[in-house]
Amino acid sequence: MRTSSPRIALEAIKIKTRFTMSMEEEMLIADQANTDASEIREAVAESTRTLEVSDALNDLAETAGRITEATSTELELVERAAQVAVAGTDRDPSALVPAIEQYLGKPIAMEDFKETAKKMFEFIMGILKKIRDKIMSFFKSAVVIPAQIQRLEAVESKLKEANEEAVVASSIKMLENRATKETPANKALAINGVVNLRPQAIFDGLVGLDEALKESFERGLVLASRRIGEVIQAMKQFDFKSERRYTTVPLYESFIKEPSIAMKGGKTSEEDGYEVVTSPPLIGNFAIVSRKWKGSADVSPEDALAGLERIRKGGLKVEDMGSEAKVIKDAKGYSMRDVEQLSSGAKDLLNALQSNAKSGEEQVQEITKKFEEAAADLTKRYEAEGPHDVVTEQHYKALMGFGVSVAAWLEEPMIPVFQRSINTVRAVIVLLNEVAEGVHGQQDLPEGES
Repeated sequence: MRTSSPRIALEAIKIKTRFTMSMEEEMLIADQANTDASEIREAVAESTRTLEVSDALNDLAETAGRITEATSTELELVERAAQVAVAGTDRDPSALVPAIEQYLGKPIAMEDFKETAKKMFEFIMGILKKIRDKIMSFFKSAVVIPAQIQRLEAVESKLKEANEEAVVASSIKMLENRATKETPANKALAINGVVNLRPQAIFDGLVGLDEALKESFERGLVLASRRIGEVIQAMKQFDFKSERRYTTVPLYESFIKEPSIAMKGGKTSEEDGYEVVTSPPLIGNFAIVSRKWKGSADVSPEDALAGLERIRKGGLKVEDMGSEAKVIKDAKGYSMRDVEQLSSGAKDLLNALQSNAKSGEEQVQEITKKFEEAAADLTKRYEAEGPHDVVTEQHYKALMGFGVSVAAWLEEPMIPVFQRSINTVRAVIVLLNEVAEGVHGQQDLPEGES
């Protein structure tokens, strides 16, 4: 279960440096990025729920369609099933089965169910476009990166003006203050529920986060791009008038044959038919988890449909490692070398974020556009060549259901890792800023924002 990232406010050190962006502008952009990330998560969850309702309505339509003379008990069961299918949505079950009592002793007309299920696919495609736009908006938050690099350089420069003893003394005071506080900055530096403020631990955490960022963009986005490309190919080859409609079978086989994802220092386990690989705990109190469905490669068309559903629910995810943030302090304080190392690690991570934001934005735009075009073409052919038998309907819906997967694969782990990386760098700036303020007699950061 992921939670929204805390807001970490910064205060600029009052030195003669002209920043490319004011602190107020930076915080507004950071707030908008957090809002975008939250709305992306909500949209992915909404699309998943919509697909589940669509599947439930289609199942109900197929079952009820076999009833030739409905009894009062059967009508009651159909009505309850409709209520369950749309529970948690704004759909009115009475609109799906109007005046249910009129079907007593007659066949049940279920066209409303089928029509609603069809509209839900259109709704899912609309959500996908919304998610794409929100991801584009989210990546625009990378404009704060040059200003953050400037702030790191300004803090480092200011500390270099002081002697080593003053820097160490100020950092010891900072560590003592932080040992008794729970702040957003502390939580952004936690690893598996523990905030280790020793400089080497934070630096190692930044390096690990840099590697996780590469996993998210280079491996996660490549995996998503390859999978979506295969879905698009299956859509193009789908033939409503022949058994080529079973393009879902080679699609399933391709997914099953994908190599397992290896993570440096990761742990492998099995869970409910999935091979699970969990990364080491990362700074920011999270881990990246890969779930790969371990099904047989030789399956029937029916089993392939079920297998694709399990595959859609797998992939790379971000998972919280706990909400606690117990602080370990280092009474020795920070040397100037420690300050330089932390600043260097944070700047390296910021440069990686800036590079990945540009490539991520371009790839998301391209991937979603191609999928939308393939889905629109498939739907056009579906409507022109109908009506279809039950089997064809099932395979068509399985392919269209990947609209939900596209949204989920593009969100995770890329967006939450990017967001947490920005927050962790901001927390490092807060720490170094406090040390500089202690040396030069600046005021403390506002209570509760650091």
